[in-house]
Amino acid sequence: MTASRSDELELFNERAGIREFDGGLSRDIAERLAEEDVEAYRHKCEVDSIVRMYKTKGGDAVKSFLLQVEKHRGSETANRLREEALAQIRLGKTK
Repeated sequence: MTASRSDELELFNERAGIREFDGGLSRDIAERLAEEDVEAYRHKCEVDSIVRMYKTKGGDAVKSFLLQVEKHRGSETANRLREEALAQIRLGKTK
């Protein structure tokens, strides 16, 4: 599963709209919460991609990818992805 920009935009608009119109939240709060939903979706997609990469291309490919993540998005993001992907791999996930 890969998160495309159009998927993320659709998810954002859907979640913000539901929270604003059905939940009665202000637009600002609804959008902030929708951004959190999109980030969680993106993170799950990245973890799934890393697990697949490990299974198909091996650990060196994952290390290279995570170095790029660290360079562009910071060590906290790279470490979180690394830890969660490793946990999935240990559980035998094959995504």
